[in-house]
Amino acid sequence: MIDFSVVKTTLCQWLEDNWDHKFLHWSRDNLIDALKIAASRPSCPLEHEDHEHFLGSLVALPFNPTAENLAAYMVDVIGPQLLDQYGVELVECTIEETSKCHVNYCK
Repeated sequence: MIDFSVVKTTLCQWLEDNWDHKFLHWSRDNLIDALKIAASRPSCPLEHEDHEHFLGSLVALPFNPTAENLAAYMVDVIGPQLLDQYGVELVECTIEETSKCHVNYCK
């Protein structure tokens, strides 16, 4: 058993800091380099702040960031990293893409 405030300050905060409003991409995706180059060109319509925001929003993941893979990563990797110290285990994660489309991963 764990107090919800611990979940909020660990898992929820981790999600906010690392994935929320970010451009998640597979580290093997070669198109990301092309996007970075295009965004750096003088002809790119992005303002300096937007360019920096774009680059700061890129998050390379060691897997294809499908909803299924994100849920599994939360349970298998992030949960243990963040919750082991509290003696609890994350055993299930649901990722909702829309109100009618979601995936559930159970350990």
